[in-house]
Amino acid sequence: ILGTTVPGLLISHSLSRAGRPHVLIGGPEPPEKPRLGESLQECAGPELWRHFGREMSECFYPKNHISLFNGESPHVVMFDDPHRTTARIERLADPARRVTFRTAASTLLHLDRSRFDVRLYRRVLAEPACRFVPGRVTHVDFEGTSDRITRIHMEGGRTIETPAYVFDTLAWHAPVAKAAELATKATSAPQRVVWRHYRAEQVSEDALLGRPAREREQRRWWLHGTNLLRPYREADGIEGISWLICLGQAVSCGISLDAESPEAGELDAEQILERLEQAWARRGVDLVERFPERTAAEDFRHAYFVRERAYGRNWLLAGGSFAQFWYPGSL
Repeated sequence: ILGTTVPGLLISHSLSRAGRPHVLIGGPEPPEKPRLGESLQECAGPELWRHFGREMSECFYPKNHISLFNGESPHVVMFDDPHRTTARIERLADPARRVTFRTAASTLLHLDRSRFDVRLYRRVLAEPACRFVPGRVTHVDFEGTSDRITRIHMEGGRTIETPAYVFDTLAWHAPVAKAAELATKATSAPQRVVWRHYRAEQVSEDALLGRPAREREQRRWWLHGTNLLRPYREADGIEGISWLICLGQAVSCGISLDAESPEAGELDAEQILERLEQAWARRGVDLVERFPERTAAEDFRHAYFVRERAYGRNWLLAGGSFAQFWYPGSL
């Protein structure tokens, strides 16, 4: 398995559960900082909860609504379940239990990646079937006639000869995709993504359960789901697609900008987030008032893509190594 990304760690976890010895090549323990991918899809939430909900319950937060983007405007879909309780959600934390579509309203979940990633890393590396090799993969040898990976090269001159199967989870930098010379198609214009977490010392149990119980909480409907905002340059001084995700005592808020837009080139991360906070406040979302503590801003430029194929004779491009979709363009 190439990479200690979340897909890489989940593949390792699955192989360990099946009793299959394997090698996991990756980096050091990830830091506890805000990460993208906190608003889980309807099927991913119950599935991760079944496997990790009991031991990592502090990483999961129920939500009552999801947001969709049709290319012009965002829409909210409500799944509020009046019977939602912590005990009911915990009953789903059973790997032997089959998850069905009818459980979605009771198990819509956010995932606090700043906590989850490091806990998953520790859990996976402790499995007896997992042999962890610290280091970076530089390139792989690919035999085109048999469509196989024949050798893995690591920094320092180390190699792994004739691997039985290779899972490449290294996203855009996937060495398997490069060795196989796979065509890559862009799925959006290049983006600049800026985000951070906003924290508060205490949030009510009602908010953690995803139910606005009091009138003043009802005005803060945004605490209970995935929210999207389309700021406009004329009104907000910034243009892009923003998200706001409540994670118990924290909120993840950020924006994806066209990398060629004026504000993406002229403003630093703090200036972008300041305008974003004002844009949410202008629409009645008191983000900073509710969650006054700010983490450091995260800022990176990224291209979204899809490869021509995802697998070969003895290899698989897992997760973001095969495709990464900009969420407004993925519906």
